Amino acid sequence: DILSGTSQAAPFITAAAALLRGNFPRMHRDEVTRRIVDSADAPIPGKSLGGMLNLKGAFEIANLPSVRPTFKNFAVALYDGATNNFLYPLNVKNFGIDAKDVVVTIESKSASFQVSQDYTIPLLRLGEVVTLKMEGQILDPSANNQVKFKVTVNTPGVGVKTFEHEFRLARDILKDNNITNVPFEFVADPLPVGTFRDNEPKNLISTVEVLTPEIGIPEFYLPRLVKETNSIEIKFLRPQDGKLKESPNAAILPGATQLLNVTRIDLNFDGSADYLIRAIACSRDCEDVAKAYRYIQYSLWSHDLKPLLGAKSVWSFIPSLFNVDVKSQRYLKVRTKDFGEIAVPAFIELGRIPMEQQVSAAFTKPDATPARRVYYLEPLVNEKGEIEMVTRTLSTGHFIDEVRSAVNASVNDEVQMMFLLNQTKEDLQLGRINAVMSVGKGYLRKNVSVTLGTEGLDLKPFTILQNLWGYEHLSSLDLANHDLSDSFTGLASRSRLIMFQSGQSYSYSSQNSVEGALSTIASFKDESNEYTFFQTPSYLVLAHHSEQGTQLMKKRINRFSFLPGTMFNDTFHPVFSKSNNKLTPGLYVDETDIQSNIVSFTTVEDGELKSPIRQSAYVPPICKAMNPARMSIEEGHSLTMLCFENRQWFMKFVHLNQ
Repeated sequence: DILSGTSQAAPFITAAAALLRGNFPRMHRDEVTRRIVDSADAPIPGKSLGGMLNLKGAFEIANLPSVRPTFKNFAVALYDGATNNFLYPLNVKNFGIDAKDVVVTIESKSASFQVSQDYTIPLLRLGEVVTLKMEGQILDPSANNQVKFKVTVNTPGVGVKTFEHEFRLARDILKDNNITNVPFEFVADPLPVGTFRDNEPKNLISTVEVLTPEIGIPEFYLPRLVKETNSIEIKFLRPQDGKLKESPNAAILPGATQLLNVTRIDLNFDGSADYLIRAIACSRDCEDVAKAYRYIQYSLWSHDLKPLLGAKSVWSFIPSLFNVDVKSQRYLKVRTKDFGEIAVPAFIELGRIPMEQQVSAAFTKPDATPARRVYYLEPLVNEKGEIEMVTRTLSTGHFIDEVRSAVNASVNDEVQMMFLLNQTKEDLQLGRINAVMSVGKGYLRKNVSVTLGTEGLDLKPFTILQNLWGYEHLSSLDLANHDLSDSFTGLASRSRLIMFQSGQSYSYSSQNSVEGALSTIASFKDESNEYTFFQTPSYLVLAHHSEQGTQLMKKRINRFSFLPGTMFNDTFHPVFSKSNNKLTPGLYVDETDIQSNIVSFTTVEDGELKSPIRQSAYVPPICKAMNPARMSIEEGHSLTMLCFENRQWFMKFVHLNQ
């Protein structure tokens, strides 16, 4: 745990233990622990640590009882959402000689919960462990989920010792009434939507991607590799009548070996949602890794899972220039001779103008200038009647000349595409892609808003910031209209982060260079407020910008570093949380892959950034946490879990805002 000191202390304590065992080979490990812990100097107040190592004292300490609580395996207490009561099993162990009439007192050190209990242990032998049932009640469910308590141990002949420990409170969802259970309904035999590996549940289904945020139970898909036919079969599970029902048809991807993603989008502009499925496929020598002919396969399917374009619904793409940058991908309406109007992937990449789009003129060399351009994939029918997707660019030489002319730039000024902004369904229908370009050189660059498509270019010049190089484009959730907006962030220095939304910029600066911003996580806005979540090495920080200025709130973050130069942290997902009957920006925090089985919302309550007790849930061993879903506009997001109960799988939507 970074900054807790355990990694730094471990080699010193290990060396002390080795010296003790080296001198006393038959010494039990509990005795080694007792000598090191009980001989330590100057315990640190407020910590459940023993203090500074005293190696000489460890060799000379007297043979006495050593009764102490063991906290290592108890980091979470589950509470009942109906009663707000919780039970915390506290283990107490004797590392020394037998002890009699030991008195243990437990007291709360946090105002958010109440506990005050005394226990008398008549006899506790060497190495014996007793479990004390610490019963408590939550007084303030809106308080932060991390709480503290104190344990006092009075051992006759030894005296009084005090220990403090922090743990977290989380809702026991198996006892919770604020849950929507959604069963699966299959056409015939149940599909394997989940499985268990190493006694842990794993999801085999994934969420169908969508262009813009949606309300309600999401749609899922289940892929299956069919080796006999060298294909992938995809079943869909759609919400209907309070269930996730298996679609009667399936999408079959010929030659596919690995599924990449499934997106629901109106591909042929007929008003109904279709599916664009992207996979890795192989057409020959597939068993030979060196000789295998692999390519990216795009297949188009209607909502009823029929090939959208009949026999021409499977397209191949061989990345000759580069692959598609999925992070910057949007969709462009193109008009084709063979398919009519169709939506194809568009993205930004650093590259040159494709040879097919070069202007041919006498004594003129092809333009090989590398630049950040908008590319798209155009479907063409080859000589064999197969559909190939070839790379085209909207950023042609003529396009660049238009941009220079519109902003009064010189012929030597660079024109670089920087960001593709968020795309609405209306943008897609009208064939629009909104972008930000940079024109000029160095600090004299101008930033230009561009609306482009295959029909032409619409320039709306305005300066966003003097220089956006090094900035990151964020999808900002709009609290007012429940849609996406755009924001930008960039590191001005190791300790300064610049954030930009809605024509204004504001910054975060740290006097401590170690606590500089690492990266931005999410952004939100409404009519008069802008929120940006980002992380430093030690904290999760929220910058709230309004007419009154910028307010910073921070919360310590859990990080682990097991390998040199690496750092692991929780998974974050932007959500709407509900506080005091008002939607507020928040982060869904998933800790299940790092340190615990807790998922929670981190949000602002009473002017403080915290993970409220009532919005923290324990993921039981029979469940797997998945991406949160927004079940209604009024209530914000809910936790989503795939659970195995009564010999069948369910989707559980936990409504933490209620």
